[in-house]
Amino acid sequence: DSHIMTSCSQVFNAFDETLMFVEGDEPSVQATLKSQFKGVFQNISEVMDCISCQKCKLHGKLQLLGLGTALKILLLPEQLIASSLSRHEIVALFNTLHKFSGAIKSIPELSNMFFAKQESYKKAPILDDMPSPPNSPSPSATPAG
Repeated sequence: DSHIMTSCSQVFNAFDETLMFVEGDEPSVQATLKSQFKGVFQNISEVMDCISCQKCKLHGKLQLLGLGTALKILLLPEQLIASSLSRHEIVALFNTLHKFSGAIKSIPELSNMFFAKQESYKKAPILDDMPSPPNSPSPSATPAG
């Protein structure tokens, strides 16, 4: 696990979320980050408009709205949160939380399945050493052209 974490250290250091929650010093940095997030979410939403499956588009946009709502709650001043959330955003947030919690809940089962499969690969015989199936002719028994 530590090897994986160290190999991902560049990813962890790529984004400094503390800049979003610093009070007072650099309001321009916070405003810039907020506008960048808004732009990214709008771009993703526009890309999702190209999806032909309406069900997939609906679920994708619902998840995106849920993530956007979570960020909105984190980034707004506390006194403005209650008055700025719509019913749709709250529903999307709870739906997204449900999806994420279900995915997190299934991690142990998926991990066990993965490691069991890896063990089966380790125990599998090498194909060159396997005997031929009983009904197939051996290479020396086949007539030469």
